Amino acid sequence: MNLSLRLRCNDHLTSPPVDLLLVFWCLLAFAATPLLMLRISPYAGPLPQWGASLAGLVVGVVLLQVSRPMIAKLRTRIQALPTPLIALLVGAALRLAWVLVFPSTPQSDGRTYLQLARALADGAPYQTAGTFAYWPVGYPLWLAGWLQFVDVPGAVLLSQLVAYIVAFMGIYRLARRLRGEGAARIAAWSFALWPNLLAQLATPEKESVVIALLPWVMLAVLDAAPKWSAFVAGLALGFAILVQPSLQFLLPLVLVMYWLRLRGNSAFLPALLITLGTAMVVLPWTLRNIAIFGAPVLVSTNGGENLYRANNPLANGGYTDVGEKDLSGLSELERDRQGRQLAVQWIRANPFDFLALGLEKQLRFMGDDSPSIYASLKRGGGTQDMRIYALIKALGNLWWLIFWLILAMTVIANRDDGPRDERWLIWGWFYLFALHSIFESSSKYHLPMIWVLCVLLGCLVVRPAAVNTKWI
Repeated sequence: MNLSLRLRCNDHLTSPPVDLLLVFWCLLAFAATPLLMLRISPYAGPLPQWGASLAGLVVGVVLLQVSRPMIAKLRTRIQALPTPLIALLVGAALRLAWVLVFPSTPQSDGRTYLQLARALADGAPYQTAGTFAYWPVGYPLWLAGWLQFVDVPGAVLLSQLVAYIVAFMGIYRLARRLRGEGAARIAAWSFALWPNLLAQLATPEKESVVIALLPWVMLAVLDAAPKWSAFVAGLALGFAILVQPSLQFLLPLVLVMYWLRLRGNSAFLPALLITLGTAMVVLPWTLRNIAIFGAPVLVSTNGGENLYRANNPLANGGYTDVGEKDLSGLSELERDRQGRQLAVQWIRANPFDFLALGLEKQLRFMGDDSPSIYASLKRGGGTQDMRIYALIKALGNLWWLIFWLILAMTVIANRDDGPRDERWLIWGWFYLFALHSIFESSSKYHLPMIWVLCVLLGCLVVRPAAVNTKWI
């Protein structure tokens, strides 16, 4: 295959038309955020909510038009950021300060994960509420290692701090690999200062582990040599799947990336190694599940039931306790099977309702960036003053909107640059966006791909002259 044909193939993943996705997500965030903010108010009915959504969309369009001349000044200032080491320390200090000012008690999913982690640390069977694989094992396994040395508060804090450091280094190295030191600094500072992520140190949240692992997986896809890096990336991807089973379809996506990058026989070995590494981590847990259930369960049994609760006449786009048919009386394996069958039946019978529900799910996915703030301050009891909670939530969402605005601004400013290597990262965000247009959705489901936005911002802000051609 000659170079020109290879360039055309890569353009399908990295060409400027794909950048329209970033502009679309920016405008969707501007439309969805005021809508979801008003939904928590008991005084705002549907008409004010949708009016605010339309107003937000208009503001987003106007800001994109009037702010484009600012991109040159922004590039000059943002690339003068201090060194990444300072960013790492500032981010750690802000996270520790959050824990001191807003001490929180784990609730809901976090409390369950801690209970399961304690069982693993004590050598007890992995089960809770009569289920053996409903809760993915990855995050409890991660916490159990820390519980061997320190008790619960310290285990949560140290594990989250280490996850932050690993994620920071992965984001920095990936952005530097794609577009150099300037991009790496922007990405690193974006991650270190991200308001919602500051609250993650206070509560046990599995997304922090996924954020720590995936940038390294993507870095391995770029750096095909040495070959062992693909195997290590497979181990990391396998553990990420144990933490969040919905990521299992990332492996085929990564294999496609290897093929696009390396072509032919040269892609075979790294593809084989990353698959082998992933299987070595996931397969032991799958075999354990087969021994318990007598049937193949890759990681967890919650997929079918979750799919049904997200696609039935009572579904609202977010979390619901039960669907139209209550499956709680079934075994966890039967809930998984029956839920999947009922969901598929409803989708086939109600295609237009399914599409309308998908739009609601997309609004929930893009319309807020404060799930960790909520878990720490409101649910975890970090503060009793709802004015403080509302202010911090508003600041987090303001950051969210400004970040998307800058991303869209840079895309528009770079529209004549031609293919740029970092654009393939968009598909990482699209993966979860599409997945949670089908399954239940909320802002917490975009957290595992926050690193994508940080790296993209760094790469897009850096001047086009710095293009790295190693991808092609």
